[in-house]
Amino acid sequence: MGQEWFNTAWEQYRKDQGLVFQFTTPYAHQQNSIAERSIHTILDATRSAMAESGMLLKYWANTVSMVVLLMGCDSS
Repeated sequence: MGQEWFNTAWEQYRKDQGLVFQFTTPYAHQQNSIAERSIHTILDATRSAMAESGMLLKYWANTVSMVVLLMGCDSS
């Protein structure tokens, strides 16, 4: 969890709920390998879909949305 979540309200909530927050180093995305792998998978699938279909670059955001939707529908 990044430092952007550290404030008085969250600190009180954490104490009330008995939660332990473990903060990460700022801008060290390597600390979350699962998220990094997901991002790479999404971008690889987006590039593949756009190259295969011949879509224009202006449809990049739409293609990313489609890939994320299709990945969410995957049962595996």
